[in-house]
Amino acid sequence: MNKDQLQYLNGNYPPYVDITENLPLGAYFAKSIADLAQLETYRPLANKAYAEGKWTVNDMILHMSDTERVFQYRAVLFARNDKSRVPGFDQEVWAPAGKANQRSFDSLVAEFRLVKQNTQFLFSTFDDEALMRSNIFWKWEIPVLAIGYTIVGHQQHHLNILAERYKPLL
Repeated sequence: MNKDQLQYLNGNYPPYVDITENLPLGAYFAKSIADLAQLETYRPLANKAYAEGKWTVNDMILHMSDTERVFQYRAVLFARNDKSRVPGFDQEVWAPAGKANQRSFDSLVAEFRLVKQNTQFLFSTFDDEALMRSNIFWKWEIPVLAIGYTIVGHQQHHLNILAERYKPLL
């Protein structure tokens, strides 16, 4: 399935969906894994932030992994037709607790690659019926398919931040 299926649902989705292309979701996950090669550019800045009080590159990579895991859980919950309310999470609490700057850049990228591969595999197991099941995702009621596009859009959002705010520091 691809993003144009979401238009028929007349939903209001997270802004990350808006920045995605209309590729089939499976192809988009493959692209998002390939896009991880862009992270290598930022190796010299691994423990650097672009401004006081902002996350380092390592913090951002761990944030993307952590967030994707939370989104995976929401996706499997919704796909299995569980209508439980899922609490949010506070990224500002998670980031320092993750201690990303005590880890190597390589370990963070390797972990994120595995998370991405796991996401791709998880979504490949969902049939069209499961992809259209929905539940409350923070403040939106969205189908599993929209969670998939939120995942790739979230990654793209952070790759854009790296390019705009960190690349000038190289």
